Amino acid sequence: MPCQQAWGTGNNSPFLGYPPVRVDTPEGRAEYAAGQRGFAERAAGLRGRLLAAVG
Repeated sequence: MPCQQAWGTGNNSPFLGYPPVRVDTPEGRAEYAAGQRGFAERAAGLRGRLLAAVG
């Protein structure tokens, strides 16, 4: 089942403005991993501020 069907779009259109990442291929897994690393790097500052606020 393609990832977009799992989320209910049922076609090849982007979901929430993002194209599907084909994690069933080595290239897709690398793209996914790179995206997750970037997300974690961008979130690091916010994560630190939240921990300081509650800790």
